[in-house]
Amino acid sequence: MKHSAWDKIDYGEIWLQEMGFYDADPAGRKVNDRTEEAFWEGIAPQYAQTNNLFRSVPGLGEAILQLLDEDDVVWEIGSGSANFTIPVAQKVRRVLGLEPSAAMLAAARARIHAEGIENVSFVQKKWEDFSSSESADVVLSINSFYRIRDIHAALDKMTQYAARRCIVVRSVSRSPLFGICKEAGIPYRCCKDYILMPNILWQQDIAAHVRYISKESTKRYESMEDVCKEFPPGITPQERRMLQELFLSRAEKDHSGYISVPFEIRHHAVGS
Repeated sequence: MKHSAWDKIDYGEIWLQEMGFYDADPAGRKVNDRTEEAFWEGIAPQYAQTNNLFRSVPGLGEAILQLLDEDDVVWEIGSGSANFTIPVAQKVRRVLGLEPSAAMLAAARARIHAEGIENVSFVQKKWEDFSSSESADVVLSINSFYRIRDIHAALDKMTQYAARRCIVVRSVSRSPLFGICKEAGIPYRCCKDYILMPNILWQQDIAAHVRYISKESTKRYESMEDVCKEFPPGITPQERRMLQELFLSRAEKDHSGYISVPFEIRHHAVGS
């Protein structure tokens, strides 16, 4: 690929490579709708308690709400179990949640009903399959593009439907082992989709504003075997021993396993 000019770079092709579509298991979540739905069926009832970024990441929810006006109509792509839908609805005029998973929609509707919220409606659709004669003031996507093949079309569709603003949030969670691999000089692959999206928008002459909101976390491993499962594939026995030693020198050990050194989770917010 020639890099003579940044606006000639085929970010769509890089996206397909970076997101693993060329190597995707036909039966896996990436491309198989039934497998994806089965995954959500298993965790939908408790997802609002175990994976609520609005509640668990200080500053993220506030950053999104600050970009919304009280009279806004907001469309949320991949609204899930309504973790963001509910607080957004409490500020704006109306919210439309677009969610392909029946299990997550059921969880969301139950929460909306329990909260007595009346300005939210849902459509069971993938973003790429959705169409409407109406438009929104704001189109919002939070970690919902991991199965999107044509990222150019997905982002362009957001800008076409949004009268005022688009907001895309992507969580960038590197393994706790990323740091020790870097220290050992061993490559550790991390998905760079969060870098591609603002560049695609800039290619479309959309001035994207990028903001990072960080949170420090740790991870518990029950055994060294669990730790080794996160080592990069294809490393030599010598490299494996080096990583084990580095991990043990940094981690805390208690009666039930190991606690990793603190690592950073960044939430990448792109607004237009």
